[in-house]
Amino acid sequence: MVGWSGGGYAVYYTGLRHPKVFRALSVRMGSFDARFLPDVQERIDPYQPVLITIASNDLPGISLQCRKAYDWLKEQGMDRVRIKEIAGTHQRRPEVAFDFLREVTQDYSFIRINAVKDIGGDPLTVQFYAAIDPKPGAVIWDFGDGEVSHEVSPQHQYAKAGTYEVKLTVVNPKAAKTERTLRVTLSK
Repeated sequence: MVGWSGGGYAVYYTGLRHPKVFRALSVRMGSFDARFLPDVQERIDPYQPVLITIASNDLPGISLQCRKAYDWLKEQGMDRVRIKEIAGTHQRRPEVAFDFLREVTQDYSFIRINAVKDIGGDPLTVQFYAAIDPKPGAVIWDFGDGEVSHEVSPQHQYAKAGTYEVKLTVVNPKAAKTERTLRVTLSK
């Protein structure tokens, strides 16, 4: 998702609230105020890439506001946020966003996971599914009960009912790691 100038808030607000829909964000704007992002914190994905662009001849206030946005995103635990300085002034430069988005699709895995319970009538058996792009170099499912699997979409049988924090770790061919978690509650 890409936003320029005043459209930057829409990108932050919508993109950060829906990381499963928007794979990456590229923003070029002259002001930032976290008060306009009231319910974003609880939905942030620390692995969602964000590019903040600053021009070398921007007014000093613009680059300060961009750095303020960068600092706020890092404080929220976002690992893949960076600032890029480009030549010129505060003008549209779509090629910067296009290059960033191309890099994201090549360098970072986009992952969606879900779980289906009660497989084969067994309330303790769960089928896990992962859609991963690009094809991963390695996957590790940690089922939260001490068991793991290296299959992309494994089936797992738990020994007892309970709530389990399940984590999928994906390592892409360039060795970049991305994680996703979900909570599974099972009852007999």
